[in-house]
Amino acid sequence: MNDIRDTICTILDHYSVHEKHNPIINLKNKLDKNYKNVILLILDGMGSEILKKNLSENDFLLRNLSESVNSVFPSTTTAAMTTYYSALPPVTHGWIAWSLFFKEYGSFVDIFNNFDSFTKLYIDTGEKRIADIYMPYESIFTKLKGKVETHFIMPEGVILQEGADNEIPVRELHDIAFHIAEICKNDKQNFIFAYHFEPDFTLHYNGCTSDKAKFLIKYINDLTEKLCGELNDSLVIITADHGHIDCNMVDLRNYPDICSCLIIPPTIDARVLSFYIKAHKKQEFEELFNKYFGEHHLLLNRDEFFEKNCLGIGEKHPRLEDFIGDYVAIGTGNTMIYYLSMKKNMNTYRSTHAGLTDDEMKVPLIMIEK
Repeated sequence: MNDIRDTICTILDHYSVHEKHNPIINLKNKLDKNYKNVILLILDGMGSEILKKNLSENDFLLRNLSESVNSVFPSTTTAAMTTYYSALPPVTHGWIAWSLFFKEYGSFVDIFNNFDSFTKLYIDTGEKRIADIYMPYESIFTKLKGKVETHFIMPEGVILQEGADNEIPVRELHDIAFHIAEICKNDKQNFIFAYHFEPDFTLHYNGCTSDKAKFLIKYINDLTEKLCGELNDSLVIITADHGHIDCNMVDLRNYPDICSCLIIPPTIDARVLSFYIKAHKKQEFEELFNKYFGEHHLLLNRDEFFEKNCLGIGEKHPRLEDFIGDYVAIGTGNTMIYYLSMKKNMNTYRSTHAGLTDDEMKVPLIMIEK
């Protein structure tokens, strides 16, 4: 099955930027028609199951759903959006989670914004973020330089990507629609890459089928239908970085016998936990974890995790040797295990992502030809 890396690589291939991938045939066939404007709209968390649960089959987005593709693993924004930005799998780009441990600083670092994950204080490293220093990559916009006019539309505060011809920060979803429509009026060949953090934000705090989720998904449906009605000579591709699943929350600190096995707090995500275990407690940890959480999690040791190519196939980034601990626990049910070091207000989440369920992994590939 194709994944989101194939989505961005199929688009790059259309502009003669060739990356090794499995082309998405339906997408390639539409790109081959050489539309003046190619628009890639990525809506955070808007997985295939989210659409099916909140829209009717006659609604615009489902009517134009071509197929579903897989997210990358972990199915989370940091890993997935960096794949869109770089056309690399997580195993190669290394940006696998919101919070990662950097031994040089002795800290867990929120790698998108360069904050200490515990203190929430900014780490001043000059012009570059810590992740940019240790895990740089060439952006798709740099790769496309001179081949097509590129536009990057993103919410204010989202880190810019090098190489885009035009960068347009926005606030609301309707601002994205406005700018897309305006760009498409010019006389150039345009590739428009647009991203927004909704519906992810709303889903986290309200759940996958809450009234607020249903209202927002219907709003997105109607907004995109209106936008497409205003366009000409354009291919609109609407997709997501990952999906969402309603979860029961578990605070690992309520399991002191497991915590006594840890060298440092777990990292990566509440649905994909990397554990660093005291050497004499590894067997005890395995037994305890499987006793408490084995029904809803797959526990792999470090070697098994890499042997199964969980992060994708490609050259392994050397930083992963630090990021992946002795064990990795992957969510396969509907439980999330959080710890103090993880994202702010995570204990109030109603739904989340990063695991291996279809709800989290399947994202829509919606295509509208105008």
